[in-house]
Amino acid sequence: MSLGRGLVTLEGTIHLISPKLNIMEVLSEHLRDSFDPSRIEKKLRRMASQGIDSAEAMTALPSKTVETLDMVQKGQVRIGMELSGSEELSRDVRAAGGLVAVALVAMGLIIGSCVIDTSSSALRIAGVSAIGTFGLAAGIALAIYIVVIIHPYLKWSYPPERQRHPFASNRPRRHLTIPS
Repeated sequence: MSLGRGLVTLEGTIHLISPKLNIMEVLSEHLRDSFDPSRIEKKLRRMASQGIDSAEAMTALPSKTVETLDMVQKGQVRIGMELSGSEELSRDVRAAGGLVAVALVAMGLIIGSCVIDTSSSALRIAGVSAIGTFGLAAGIALAIYIVVIIHPYLKWSYPPERQRHPFASNRPRRHLTIPS
């Protein structure tokens, strides 16, 4: 039912674009070419050849597995692995982890300062909690520090008239890249 509706919609759309093109003729020609006996025969031959190759490989698999296990037991197998760019990646992960830790401290300072400021038992100077105000200022300072540190890694694109914005520095921009 849905296929029929889809074909009718497709045929109507194609008729608007090109009235001389008949979608049913195109589909029937495509289906006729898809079910060409010589093409099917080639595909079956290729699949049979691949099946024979796979069967031959399967007969050798148990003996190769036993050989490999024997080598592992004797300590003759060494696995070497090299990650390209692993130093740079680990440095970036450590830096990101440090920034996350600083962000958590800033969040804790801001939330804790707000809680302290609302409590009536806090030391108050001119009606304002001194500890709460100090903690809030420290939390906001840390948050600003994180934004300043992360800013070069952000891939913001500015319009040409704003390329040199007030916070731009003379150092080249670094972009945090995540290898795929």
